[in-house]
Amino acid sequence: MLSTSKSIADAFGAKKPDDAHGPLHEVGHLLGATEALVEKSQMDDATKKQLLGAIEQLFEAYTAVDDKMHDAEKGKDYSEVSEQVQKAISTLEAQATSQKE
Repeated sequence: MLSTSKSIADAFGAKKPDDAHGPLHEVGHLLGATEALVEKSQMDDATKKQLLGAIEQLFEAYTAVDDKMHDAEKGKDYSEVSEQVQKAISTLEAQATSQKE
């Protein structure tokens, strides 16, 4: 998922939003799979809630960007959600790192 998120950020950073369209759809599938793994995991409820919240933030942010790509009157530019995306990814990365230890 991290490489897909990076592809999206890189495409918008390079001012090539069309290059982000495929990864935007792909990340939705990855987030759905990640959500299912978290729900089935043995993690405590507080950790699950935190991770599911981060996943939801990513869904919302990426959906808003995709909406904007399809209709300029809807959604948000990537620059408007990039901070939200990075915070949510950091939350997921922190948990993944702690699980490795």
